[in-house]
Amino acid sequence: MNKPLQKQCIVLVVTISLTLIGNAFPRDIQSNVVWAVNGVAIALYLMMGKWTLLSTFFGVLIGHLLNHMIWAGSLSLPIFFMHVNSAMAVVVATGIAGTLMKGLLPITMDIKKLAQFIGIATMVAALAATIGNSGVHLASEATFSFKAWRFWFLGDMFGILIFTPAVVMAFTHHAPPKRNVIVREAMIYGLTFMISFGLFSQMVPFLDFFAHKFLFFPLVIVAAYKLPYRSLPIGLTLFLLALAIVGLPLETFDLYFYLFDINGFLLFVVIIFMVFKYVFSVLENRQRELLNTESRTKNLVHAMDMLFDISSDSFILRDDSDAVAKKIFHMIYDMVEEFDYGACMRITSDNVIFIDTIGHNKDHLNSIGFEASNFVQGLDAPKHITDARAWLRENGHNVDDFFTHVKPYKESVLFTIEIDPHTHLEFSYDIAKEASNHVTPETLDFLTRIQQLLNGFFENQRLLEQSGAEKQQMVRALLEIIGLFDASTHQHSEDVARLARDIGEALHLDPVTINELYWAGIVHDIGKIGVPRHIVNKPSRLTLKEYEIMQRHPALGYELLKPSENLRTIAHMVFDHHQRYDGLGYPEGLKGDEIPFTHYILIISEVIASMARAQNYSPKQSITTIKHELTREADKAFPSSLASSVVEMIDNGLIDHFYT
Repeated sequence: MNKPLQKQCIVLVVTISLTLIGNAFPRDIQSNVVWAVNGVAIALYLMMGKWTLLSTFFGVLIGHLLNHMIWAGSLSLPIFFMHVNSAMAVVVATGIAGTLMKGLLPITMDIKKLAQFIGIATMVAALAATIGNSGVHLASEATFSFKAWRFWFLGDMFGILIFTPAVVMAFTHHAPPKRNVIVREAMIYGLTFMISFGLFSQMVPFLDFFAHKFLFFPLVIVAAYKLPYRSLPIGLTLFLLALAIVGLPLETFDLYFYLFDINGFLLFVVIIFMVFKYVFSVLENRQRELLNTESRTKNLVHAMDMLFDISSDSFILRDDSDAVAKKIFHMIYDMVEEFDYGACMRITSDNVIFIDTIGHNKDHLNSIGFEASNFVQGLDAPKHITDARAWLRENGHNVDDFFTHVKPYKESVLFTIEIDPHTHLEFSYDIAKEASNHVTPETLDFLTRIQQLLNGFFENQRLLEQSGAEKQQMVRALLEIIGLFDASTHQHSEDVARLARDIGEALHLDPVTINELYWAGIVHDIGKIGVPRHIVNKPSRLTLKEYEIMQRHPALGYELLKPSENLRTIAHMVFDHHQRYDGLGYPEGLKGDEIPFTHYILIISEVIASMARAQNYSPKQSITTIKHELTREADKAFPSSLASSVVEMIDNGLIDHFYT
């Protein structure tokens, strides 16, 4: 069976089943106060297209005819046309509602969209009730019944309000079935049906729907937390199925009130499920953001550590370019979780050497004797290969021979770094054949910026030792690539780094210390990654509790940086950048000479940078105000000797660039 026909059959079966269930709740011949099929039909139209209208028509018609044959036996021509008219009422309502509601997708917690949805549901329910009851009137030659119209209207309106959003969300957030989830779903569905059957049948003494409907709410909350969106429409259908099997208590209850109460309850269930699902989704996204942030932070520290190594005196490309290539190769592999295997190659005009591999056998690959023409050199951007075998064949590789020397993979990303006009480094990162994940656009964008950064880095230094200024440029680019900070935090870090460097130079410190001061300025707020975003970005002054949380960021930054030997000195500077000379700072309240003099340079730079630009909670301060504040804080926040020197530097133009 082809897929379109299969989908038509699914829609047909669903609408037949829901029509049969709906016909278990009749009132005045054709008016049903619980009528799920309209809501489901509209959702199917929105999610699958207008072709569902044909299956909907025949599904509703067949459902009505089956119901009539089961209970009445014979079928007259007027009754047949009455059922045709009822099916047409559903189709007309579905087409109009589906067309009008398309603009309301995707479903969100938007009050305006919610009001529009309720308005459309009311209008099409009234139209369907009018068409349907007119057909009943013509078929039975009875007078038009407003009472029957009212029941039909309420059934359709509640059906749309309850089932349309439930089914739309199930389609929008479709989750492939997983064994553990299916088991949980089966348990919840079983409990839903048993509780429904027990309450409606009153088989358990002292239990009934009116008094004990609250028993469903724990199931709804558990379903919202543990199960996918499809559990909502399935659970609602099982509830109605149980009621249809038990039948309506015609002798005990007022039927209108009973069915209205059921609809109201189901609508409340939908609202509860959606609200809890939204809350749980927000919490999960925050958790995921924290995990992603932690990962990006580790990537930052790793990348900075690698950069220090590459640009140190002992790591000149002329002497050991292969060692540099290995470091870059592994750094990128560690940054991207999708990849399972990889290879790093040095390509010259006459040969290809595999420098390092992950998963693959390096010696076997080198034994093949690849030629440079077999590889892509000088790629302007990473190349995403979605069909590895086809690409290898197109580029002259013996596919069968190649895959005897490597782990089977299905996707690759290639990119090239130019060391000099005659030498390229080529990196290949692969996803295992059996893996379920794929290369994402975000990963390709990340690798594109990494490639641009590294090509620029090597172009600038070309066999020369890298200068301190170029290192600083590299760090800024790394911060942008990893996306650690927002624009304002990034600007503040740049400001602190520049001030610390300029003060260090004015004090004639040695180049190594000046370079460390600059880097410390760049990453001094890295610990804020562990502080909730709403506190970091709060536009007004922090509360006492929020301030206590914010005070953790120097220690958090220290913990992130200290594992790297290259960054340990910088880690100590970061730890101290909110300490004070008088001991009233944080996180440890160190004072006086317990704080190294170079750390005071970072401290005073942070103070100046915070005043020289507007902050969330304070306006930009004038040069005069800044000088006055530094003088007032002498021997309080920092040594008076440093304060007076920096005030003199300000007179000589230290912070003029903030005001030009």
